Amino acid sequence: MLQTPHTLLALLKRPRDEQRLVDSLTYHIPLAQAKHFHGTQEIAFYVGNWHPLSPHCVRYRATIVDAVICARAAYIVDEPTHPRAAEQYMVLTVCDLTTLDPLIPSQRWRRITLHRINTEVLHRTPELGQIQRIARRMPSTTERWEW
Repeated sequence: MLQTPHTLLALLKRPRDEQRLVDSLTYHIPLAQAKHFHGTQEIAFYVGNWHPLSPHCVRYRATIVDAVICARAAYIVDEPTHPRAAEQYMVLTVCDLTTLDPLIPSQRWRRITLHRINTEVLHRTPELGQIQRIARRMPSTTERWEW
């Protein structure tokens, strides 16, 4: 049976997270959340209301090319006193970072941390709130979307 490709939907919480992604082509995930990564080749990034050009939307997508585990302080060296500096994180290296065209807007703020979503569903979604409805119509979607 052909496996359905999935995309990891992740949150860029702050402008510096976006800057780190663009500059170093990396994104970090707490190791406790790494279960969402398994078998995923693509990652998409939701930005909140802080983004001046496109608040509340899925703005970027990229291909995941590598993953390593390290302490947060080893990856984010400019925050050595962060409360979670000693915790283990999975650092994803990406390539082909692109701005989606069209963007996938959200009519309201969404509580997104990390989710695995069927890639075809994500790319067919005209508005983020419609993911569940579109996924129900596609028999190849087996994972439940949680808000």
